[in-house]
Amino acid sequence: MSITAEELAARIRATRQAAGLTQGAVADALGLSRPAVSQLEAGKRSVSGLELERLARLCGRGMADFFDDAFSSKGGAATALFRRHPALSNDSHLREAVGLALEFGRSIAVLEDRLQIGRRGTVAAGYRSATLKSKWDAIQQGERVADAERGRLGLGMEPLPALLDLMERQGVRAVATPMPSEVSGLTLVDDAAGVVVAVNGRHGFNRQRFSLAHEYAHVLLDRDRQACLSRREDQDSLMEVRANSFAAAFLLPVGGVRRFVDYLAKGRASRALRQVSDGRDVHSAERRRPPGSQNLRLHDLAMLAHHFGVSRVAALYRLKSLGIVTEQQRAALAERNATQGKRIANLLGLRNPDAARRRVPRKRLVTLGIEALEREIISYAKLRELAELVGVGENELEEVVVAAGIDPRPPVDVSSVDWAALEEARQCNE
Repeated sequence: MSITAEELAARIRATRQAAGLTQGAVADALGLSRPAVSQLEAGKRSVSGLELERLARLCGRGMADFFDDAFSSKGGAATALFRRHPALSNDSHLREAVGLALEFGRSIAVLEDRLQIGRRGTVAAGYRSATLKSKWDAIQQGERVADAERGRLGLGMEPLPALLDLMERQGVRAVATPMPSEVSGLTLVDDAAGVVVAVNGRHGFNRQRFSLAHEYAHVLLDRDRQACLSRREDQDSLMEVRANSFAAAFLLPVGGVRRFVDYLAKGRASRALRQVSDGRDVHSAERRRPPGSQNLRLHDLAMLAHHFGVSRVAALYRLKSLGIVTEQQRAALAERNATQGKRIANLLGLRNPDAARRRVPRKRLVTLGIEALEREIISYAKLRELAELVGVGENELEEVVVAAGIDPRPPVDVSSVDWAALEEARQCNE
């Protein structure tokens, strides 16, 4: 659609207002003065493609939305999120994270459509949530849903496979992006982007993994809200307590934890009693285990955490919740973990996921992009843009493309070059 400069200016103003942004916030994000933004919205100053792209991401929109025949200033998931948290409306860093997450989701949706893969939309599963009246209700409900979802997916009591892959198979698009430190993640349900989960890329891998599980709880239980923001300030809200309870039970299932503790030959009663009856008399035998032999030690905690792919702190709180350790034992282990935990894990040869620089996520977007490149649906330049969204550099991308048997820089057909025009241009430059 071709629109006038005046119409584009009006759409920019309406979109900015619907997003709850001030002209000053837009000016700061675009590196302009506030009068320049005012002139832009009045149609007295042209807007560059880069500025329009930046503005679209800031408002949680696609740049093409400004030129759509069916343009509407009404916002989607981003507007819902900042309407729920108006104090954060002008936080440019959070705005950037939300915009990138939605752009990531939209890019996957467009590629799936062009590759005729079919859009999967929201996850198939959905759980009705009873009204939460207390933290006890929230914890119980989170654990019940985690057990039900594990059963639905046929996961049993074993450690989860790659959580990102699991969520992608349920139609959830997940990305890691830098966010303010107090924010661990967010969940967005958007008409154009689908169901998108973003976790804080500045956090360590194990924390990102827990955040993914936490946001998955919001997808299963709270997606009618359209947008959920998980941050430290709200951690005591019943909805957040429920999501944390789900994440702990989903990552550390009670049966699996107890079985692993038993494998460590720990957590048993200090006194074992066996009784045999011949129908008339009862014969008893008792065996006492050495004092302290059943106490979990720091190396046991490290093994457990590594087995289930969680932090030692998360594993420790789960052990306390299941009654395997007392609060006194938890506090003592937490103190030792703070000073010796990493050292013990290294001595045991347990790989540090952060040192391995494992990152959430890149596979889905990059693989779809490579497929689109091979079918000549998109250019290599466009593939580079998509790869940048998930932190894949040009050298890495070229390596993957070449490994796929695709020439990222096909040779120029010299017969199609207008040599006379090139020579004329060269002479003019001289």
